[in-house]
Amino acid sequence: MNKVRVMFQAGGSSGLAVMFCLILLHASQVYGVQVPVNQPGLTITAPTAVQGLITRTHRLEETVSYEQLSPDSLYGSRKDVVIDLFTFNKPGFVWFAELGMFRRQEGDGVQGGIGGYRDWSPRVYTYSSISAGTVVDYLPKLRLDTDFNVKLGHVKNIVATLGVSYITYHIPYEDLLLSAAGTYYGAGWLCGYRIFQNKSEPGSVVTYSHQLSAAVGAEGKQWTYLTISHGITGYTATTVFPSQEVRNNVDSFDLRHRHWLTARMGLMGGAQCITMKDGYDDLRASVGSFFEF
Repeated sequence: MNKVRVMFQAGGSSGLAVMFCLILLHASQVYGVQVPVNQPGLTITAPTAVQGLITRTHRLEETVSYEQLSPDSLYGSRKDVVIDLFTFNKPGFVWFAELGMFRRQEGDGVQGGIGGYRDWSPRVYTYSSISAGTVVDYLPKLRLDTDFNVKLGHVKNIVATLGVSYITYHIPYEDLLLSAAGTYYGAGWLCGYRIFQNKSEPGSVVTYSHQLSAAVGAEGKQWTYLTISHGITGYTATTVFPSQEVRNNVDSFDLRHRHWLTARMGLMGGAQCITMKDGYDDLRASVGSFFEF
């Protein structure tokens, strides 16, 4: 089971890609909704999270990724294909659906999920998702995620977040993640910090991880975003007798970029490196495209 993905993922089936897409859509609104979001020179307003997305109603994204793990003899390579559909044709609400197909040495799998990002008031919005995967060890049998967000400050450009995730697997493991975060949205940039507490069962193994993120750009032009994570992954190994508690230090570096080629379409790419002490190294590269309609 890939406990590293559990520790650093804060968005259910969508993971960081969907979370960042929704965050960046929000960032494009904090600094102006008086004109379409792909135009520069916007003036500061007090928007809702998804207000002003009037130039399109859907975004379709396709991503292909390749991972190489070391030592190769134990872990091999991994290949993923993920398709996301975002819909934002209702004021104050974005919903998405995702389908992921995964090829692993442990077996091939498919995972699907749906979720949404909704404004409840000018200062409060939520993110929720549910996902499930086919019967392989590394995919969830069921995953539920919810983030509760409050916008602070005169122009509502500081966001405080409390999150909870519950994950149960096809093998006898489950995780409960609690998190707290703060994000500052500037004019064309953002930065944030998030802390996670993960309680893994069986054994009630509690671990913590930390995540720093930053992004620069503008919706309709380009976004570049970086995430650096550090923490401990922990669980109880039940395949040995007697069972043993396992803890490993893990560091993750994730760099992604999306670039609009036209007003409606563009390309995406990314690179990620995960290092687990006394475990393995994971190098990942991804490419993709998106189309808005």
